[in-house]
Amino acid sequence: SPGSSPPRMRNRLLAALPAAELERILPHLARVPIRRRQVLQEPHVPSPYAYFIERGAVSVMARTKADGPVG
Repeated sequence: SPGSSPPRMRNRLLAALPAAELERILPHLARVPIRRRQVLQEPHVPSPYAYFIERGAVSVMARTKADGPVG
């Protein structure tokens, strides 16, 4: 609502945004549960989403043809 402050963000990147910018993107954000070991993006498949992790840890794993898994 106009004049109210945006909700407190637990994600540090989102929390660092100026209030006006955060208000602009808030309608496009949704909290979604993520399970342990859930794959968020498959190789060579564009992701339709961006994930802003609020708590916990995530790992990035990449594969190369020559070397196999890299993490």
